[in-house]
Formats: sequence, C-alpha cells, structure tokens
Amino acid sequence: MSKERNHIDPSAHSEKEPLLRAESKHPAESGKPFSRWFLVFSWLLVAIMLGIIFFMSSRSGEMLDTSSGIITIVRNALLAASSALFGHPVDVSPIGHFAEYFLLGTALTNALRLSLPLPKACAYAVFFASLYGVSDELHQLFVPGRSCDPADWLVDTLAALIASLIFAVLFHARQKRKNSPTQN
Repeated sequence: MSKERNHIDPSAHSEKEPLLRAESKHPAESGKPFSRWFLVFSWLLVAIMLGIIFFMSSRSGEMLDTSSGIITIVRNALLAASSALFGHPVDVSPIGHFAEYFLLGTALTNALRLSLPLPKACAYAVFFASLYGVSDELHQLFVPGRSCDPADWLVDTLAALIASLIFAVLFHARQKRKNSPTQN
C-alpha cells in the first residue's frame, strides 16, 4: 500500500478555481482551494519583509539613531526604557533583529504552507530565514557604522524558529476548532 499523494486533475480546473488545493495532511488541511490572490498576497508579504530587512541593514548606525522615522522613535523609546530599568544604556539591536525575523518567519511559513505540508513549510521557513540572516550580516560588512555579528544571526534564526512554531501551533488549533463539532 503506497502513500496517496495529493493529485490535481487539470481537467477539473476552471479559470476561477486555482490548482492549489489543501487536502488531508496538506498545507491548509481544509479541503478548500487557495485563491490566487491569497497566494500572491502571501508571497508579497515575504518580499516586503525581505525589503524592510535589506533597507534596515543598508542604514548606517548613525542613520538608524537619527533619521529612520518610526524605527528611530521605537529604538529611542527602547533605549530609554532599558536605561531606566538597568541603570545604564543597553544594546537594543537584538530586539530589532528579533522583530524583523519573527515577522519574516511568520510570512515565510504562511506562504510555504500553501504548497507544502506544514512541518516542511516550518522547516524551510526557518532555513531560508536563517540563510537570509547570514546574507544580512554579510551585507552589513559593507555598510559604514555596521558590522557582521554572528550573535545577530543567531537571534535572527531563533526568531524565525519561534515564529514558525507559534504559527504551526495556532494553525493546528484553528484547524481543530474548525473541524470539531459545535456544541449547543
């Protein structure tokens, strides 16, 4: 007895119904086809996060301190709070790295689960986010006032891992709720 693979019958496909389907043990596990719009939107979120990370990495340390708009405001608030809490200035860049890669990990997991089983989507999301973290750190070698820091890469990878795991837990809980009989 062989494992049954997800099979898409092209003859049953209409222009309004996308070929991507979620069947048991498949990405959404809902049995409903994914809309092309949702697929494009999911990957667009990934591209936006990659762009934000690249943009932030291309800013010099001084630019991040003084002229990055809302990022500068949040960074200064975190610095003030950490100084008040610890009595001295604390490096808050790991918080920025964590936030960026948590969002990237979430976006990647969501986009990948549309065409892969969720466990594989989670693993690939962490792998690709980690790989992008390496390229991000190498990119920073060429930006004045920035440096390549393996600890930042570790934070990036852990953030993507945590995001992917949270996504999987929440997704399974949602599916379980959706599939359970309603109680009156």
